[in-house]
Amino acid sequence: MLMPSPRTRALLFTLIAPLACTDDSTSTDDEVGDGDSTSQGSETGTDGTDAGTDGNTDGTGGPSECAEDLWAGLLDSYPDATSVGPCDGVASEVVGSLMNMSGLTIDDGTGTQLAPCVEARCDATYVYIASNGLMHYDFVQTTPNPLAPNIAIYRQPLVPSAPTGTADLAAEQLGCVDAYNQFVADPSQGTDAEPSGLCLGTGNALLEFEVGGQPMTTHKITCLDTVATLINGLPVFGPNEASMPDPWGSPVFAYPDMAGEEYVDANNLGAGAALDLCGAHTGNTAHAHGVLEACFELEADNTPANSYVSAASSFDFAAGLAGACTHESGIVGWSLDGNPIKGPCVCLARDAEGACTDVRRARSSWAYLGLSSWASEPGADADGQGLLDLEGSSCAQDSDCCAGNSCDLTCSHAVFDDANAPGGSTADKRCVALDYSWCSHRYVDRGGVEASDFVYLDPCNGYEGPEGYAYHTTLSFPYVQACYRDQPSDSAGGGGGMMMGGDGNCMPGQTSMCCGDGVCDGPETAQTCPGDCG
Repeated sequence: MLMPSPRTRALLFTLIAPLACTDDSTSTDDEVGDGDSTSQGSETGTDGTDAGTDGNTDGTGGPSECAEDLWAGLLDSYPDATSVGPCDGVASEVVGSLMNMSGLTIDDGTGTQLAPCVEARCDATYVYIASNGLMHYDFVQTTPNPLAPNIAIYRQPLVPSAPTGTADLAAEQLGCVDAYNQFVADPSQGTDAEPSGLCLGTGNALLEFEVGGQPMTTHKITCLDTVATLINGLPVFGPNEASMPDPWGSPVFAYPDMAGEEYVDANNLGAGAALDLCGAHTGNTAHAHGVLEACFELEADNTPANSYVSAASSFDFAAGLAGACTHESGIVGWSLDGNPIKGPCVCLARDAEGACTDVRRARSSWAYLGLSSWASEPGADADGQGLLDLEGSSCAQDSDCCAGNSCDLTCSHAVFDDANAPGGSTADKRCVALDYSWCSHRYVDRGGVEASDFVYLDPCNGYEGPEGYAYHTTLSFPYVQACYRDQPSDSAGGGGGMMMGGDGNCMPGQTSMCCGDGVCDGPETAQTCPGDCG
């Protein structure tokens, strides 16, 4: 379930998918060729132009024609949800932000048409978002796993509230030394669990960071489960994959520099878990680890503004990290703590008429410091084998990151600590470790740091703007969220929410990552397949 590694991947096909079509039209090869088929609205780049929506406030925006059985399992997941009905008041922003996919069908990659849907209902305490777990565009296969509907209901509090209790110190990340030692011993094998201690399931549920010299108590997210829901109903997972083939690493490092470049081996999808250019892929269910803003731009009626082809054509890794913003970003999803998720362009101030007068690109406060930073004596050849010699060095291609017989790094984009750069960091393309994304990145306290063309986010990847708090998507770690600023609902950590159906066996067409067959043959772990590996 991890990203393609230079150890195994070849660059063989360009990820371009046909448009998701409506009931009265079908995609053709010619439509794919021009990239415009039935796309409505203009193509936009990575500057945040008209992305997402700020929500219709009449409570009617973004309805999809979901079957009533979408809600059939509500009480099984949430026994206290006995008074759920239409949303109004503060919840209307959530309803009004959801994508309108009525009449939309997508191809699952085999010629079968599926109808994605997302819907919201409310009670006095929560907003419930139900979907069948499908993206709003034709499936682009980047892993061995086929696309299949997956009914899920997640709930988030109507009014976010701060977490309270005993917190672990985020700066410790004590297990990362074990990750480094395991990498040195055998880079092809990972630790049994994600080692950083920053994910839910290890230690306390709360996590304390230092922001501007002051403590900030947050709630941990799960490493391998739902953190948030996108406006198309797709769940968002954390910034890492599972233990094979590149242990607990980041799928974003598999991305190309630009749209149109080949980056996935169509004949060896089991080599990794690259994302499509909108930020999603399939595991046991379809989910996202990141967001390309253009994929979530909406028309006035909340229908998708762009086809996959036109949206994906705007992908530019470097510009997505450091390019100038000209328009503020809209809502692209909702976190399980009740806060909105917006795209990467942040509004810092508004005039008396409400127009944004200062918009800047969001920059994560997490910097790539490297897996080698956990060595007892950090520095060149800290592992004594040359495995991490080139980590952090400039590169143009993966082969630039190979030292001797060792080729365990890849050439990709990230944010790096740089005392000489404006704001103390720089976005650059360098040799990075595919493994252990939480350990190779560390939070750096940027509280009070000013930069003219970007704004630092807090440890959770959020910002307190004129309308209140929101998370912002970034193309550098943690991509969507590293923690919850507020207390999440019981949907976090697998409580409620997911209704996977069946016994977890391989889905039709799946050839690896199979669970429930009585054999732990990988890439299965105790976390992803307790029936086989528990």
